[in-house]
Amino acid sequence: MDTVHSASLHAAVLARKVRRRHLEYLLLAAIQGFFTGALTPAVQLPIALLLAAMAFTMAAMLAWNREVRRLVANPYQRLAVDALELALLLGALALSAVGAMLLRLPLLPYHGYLSYALLGYIVGSSVGESLWRWRVYRGLSLEQQLRYVQNLAHSLLLPYSWRQLRQSWRRKERQ
Repeated sequence: MDTVHSASLHAAVLARKVRRRHLEYLLLAAIQGFFTGALTPAVQLPIALLLAAMAFTMAAMLAWNREVRRLVANPYQRLAVDALELALLLGALALSAVGAMLLRLPLLPYHGYLSYALLGYIVGSSVGESLWRWRVYRGLSLEQQLRYVQNLAHSLLLPYSWRQLRQSWRRKERQ
């Protein structure tokens, strides 16, 4: 009975977190979609769509790997790899800006292409997360499911709650 209750509790927590994350992905995609639509006249559509498809694919693969990392018991290892992923993405963004400068690409088309890539990245991240949960989560052991639910942030935009931040701050003050 305890295992059944625990599994249903994990499922309820997961459903709440996933619902929140889907809403935030939808909000991010809508905002980015607005900018993408506004900048569409400044780009060559076939090239922009190709960039969006490439960003979508990359983001889906990265999201799949992120979901697998949520199963890792060592939070420091997971944090280190997440930080490395973020640093590499920011590096790629910086390289794209330098490349645009070297190619003397006008600012408006650069922003247009970047907008398509970011929209593809947002949608690809959402799809990658969803596909992983749909294909893999049900096959995990109860312990792995618990670890996954614990490691899944409730929010994309605000990964920590105010309560978590206050507790962290109080611990810091006591030390």
